[in-house]
Formats: sequence, C-alpha cells, structure tokens
Amino acid sequence: MSQDTLTDESPTHPDDELLVAYLDGELDRESRTEVEDRLVADADLRKRLSRLQAGWEMLDAIAVPDTSASLVETTLELAIADLSQQTSVGTQKSRSWWVPICLVAVIGAAAAIGYAYSAYERQVALKNELRDLAIAEDLDAYSHGGNLELMRLLSANSDWLQLVSTARELSSTDQSTVPLYQVAIEQRPDAIEDMPIERRVQLQSRSERWGRFDEATQATIRQNAEATWSQSDHESLIKTMRAYAIWRDQISSELRDQIESSDDKVRRQAIAKAVEESKSELVKTSGSLLDDETIERIYFVLTQLLDERFRRDPSRMQRFREFRQGVSTAFAKWGAIRFTFASHDPFRDRSRMSNSNSRRDPSGMSEKELSAIRLILSDEALDTLALLSNGDGMLEQMALQIWVDEAIRRKSPFANDKTLTQRYQELDSSEREVLDLLPPDRMLKSLSGER
Repeated sequence: MSQDTLTDESPTHPDDELLVAYLDGELDRESRTEVEDRLVADADLRKRLSRLQAGWEMLDAIAVPDTSASLVETTLELAIADLSQQTSVGTQKSRSWWVPICLVAVIGAAAAIGYAYSAYERQVALKNELRDLAIAEDLDAYSHGGNLELMRLLSANSDWLQLVSTARELSSTDQSTVPLYQVAIEQRPDAIEDMPIERRVQLQSRSERWGRFDEATQATIRQNAEATWSQSDHESLIKTMRAYAIWRDQISSELRDQIESSDDKVRRQAIAKAVEESKSELVKTSGSLLDDETIERIYFVLTQLLDERFRRDPSRMQRFREFRQGVSTAFAKWGAIRFTFASHDPFRDRSRMSNSNSRRDPSGMSEKELSAIRLILSDEALDTLALLSNGDGMLEQMALQIWVDEAIRRKSPFANDKTLTQRYQELDSSEREVLDLLPPDRMLKSLSGER
C-alpha cells in the first residue's frame, strides 16, 4: 500500500507519510521505535494512525470495530513487545560482558581442578612413599624372607627359636617399638617424627638402600611384604623374617643355599647344623659382653690358680723365676698366666670335652679350675652364661674358657687397643648399617681409624 491511495481532500499532514510507512512496515528499526514512542505519548498521533488504519482496512473490505481504546491497547502491546525484544537484544548485548567473566571463572575452575588433582597426586605419592618406608624399615626381612613356608618351618624349630632369643637378649635389642606397618598411613609422619634419633637414622639408611633398587626388585619386595601382611600370623612371620635376615648373613653361603633349597630334608639338616655353628659363634663372641668388674674377678682367680699350679709343680715355679729376670713382676705374671691358661681355639675339638676321663679340656684349663671361675661370677654374668649354654655343659665350659681368654687379653700390658671385630660389634646398629654399605677396603680403614 502506497501513499497514492490516500484520496482525502484535506491537506496531507506531515506525519501521515510516516504513519503510512509505519503501517506498511517500511520503517527501519530505529524509526519504528521512534514512532511507537510517540504513539504512546501523543493521543492525536494515535487518532491519525487509527483513521489511516481504518481507511486502509476499508479499502481491503475488512470491517474493523471502531475502538480507539483497543487500538491504543494494541499499539501499547506492540510497543511493549518490541521493547521486550529490545530488552532481549540488550540482554544479549549485556551478556557479552559475561564472556570474560565466564572465561575467568572457567580458567579459575580449571586451575582449581588442576590444583586439586595435583594435590591428589601429591597425596598419592606421599601414601606410596609412606607405604614403602614401612617396607624399607624391614628391608632385609622382606628381601630374604619371602619364602613363607621356610619362615614357618623356622618358627616351629625350638632350637632355632632358642638361638634367636639368646642372641636378642645378649644384644639387648629393643623389641618394644611399634613397626611402621602397624601404624595407619596417615599417622606415620607423626610416628616417624617421634622416633628416637637412632631409629630415624636407621630408617633413613634403609630407605636410601631401597631407593637404589631397580623397579623390578622393588616390585618383588613389595609383593613379599604385601603377601606377608595378608597372612593371619603376619606378626609372627615378620619377627621370624627379621631374625632370619640377620642370621643368614652369619652362616656360610653353603648352609644358606641348603636352607633356602626346595628339598625339605636338605633344608632341615642344614638348619640343625647352622644352629649348632651359630651357638658356638655366640659363645666365641661373648667375651666382649663382659664388664670390667667381671674381668677383674676372673683375672684375680687366675692369679690364685697360677700360684696353685706353682705349688703343685716346683719346676714350673723355677721357670717362672728365670722368665721374670729383666722384666717387671706384673708382666712376668701375666705372661705365665697367658701361657698356662689361655687357649688358641677351644672349639677345635668339642668331642674331647665329652671324655669324662680327660683331665684337661682342649682349652688348657681343667674342669675344676673352670668351676672356680664360675664361682666368682656375678648374678648378671651367671645369667649370661646360662643363656649361652642353655643347659649344655660343654657350651658352658667353652664360654668360661672364652671369658678367661678375654680377661687375659684385656689385662695384657700391650692391650692398648681393640680388635677390628670388637670395634665393629661396639658400633650402634645404625653405624654398622652405614659401614656395611662401604667397600671392604674402606670398611677396614674406617674400623682401623685410617684416613
């Protein structure tokens, strides 16, 4: 519909063209908005619009009710609808401000998720480390005690248990500490912090050893540990595994291989033989456990026994007098005691000690003389002797002879230093572990004090 259809004789109002264009839908959005704003505010303009619309609809033969209020309402509805549309567009425009905000929020959320994941990874890594520390604490046990069948065989062997008990009591090993595997993972950091410094150093040393293993070895040891922990008797097994790990390093490689073989008969025979050898070895090293008072008591009895020997054998006394010429009396007496009572190897022939007709055992002292030594021992020394012998008379005599040799060695005028073995045994367990990691030549230099 164009402007030419308008045949009103009245002069054309300047707004009519605008209103016709409005009705014809030819206005752009901005002009349409301006017209609708005017229609809302200008009643005359609304009337003109109403007349133009009526004429237009009559030309189209369409009856239109003459209700200006309805027209106003319709116009208002159009205006409101358009305003709503503008609001919608405005909202879309305003949403453009949300893009950077949402981007920041997304980046923040991603960062939070990344941090949370990183924290989770750190937590998992810490748990794995704490789990591995519980393994490292008993590293030798899990490394060498993976054969649970062998461990149960040892734990049922009364001789082996007695040997372990004796060794533990003689070394005064503290068994009261709670192992890490029995502590909940989340409580292990506090447990480690509360450890005595010696145990913490020991744990660190073993952790460093664990770190030097390759992944395959670590996986095998973890498997041994987890298999042990899953057993109903795991506490007993781990105690056995700890003791076995120490014991296997003290026996010959031949016996060790036999004990770890799959042949049950060979294994049992090897265990019995190794236990006997270990008992003898305990006796051999027991002299280092004696305190100075016990040494003084033993040496005093030896001087009395030497005088007794002199009285029974005047020729011996004469040789002693000849020997003491040119040397001090103390040195001469020590020399006589050493040549009379000291032994070179009291373990070289145990069978001779079982001969009740033998006046002297291989040590150089008679049973009567050894009994005299026993009589002057303190209760503590007697307890140690009982632990070592466990009712075995021959082992008791061997232990007494070892103690005699130790007393003679310590009272020597030349005894101004200790053997390398004694120095090693007197080290703390943590110091021994560090020393064990050194090459043999460096270990010997360290023990001897060389730079």
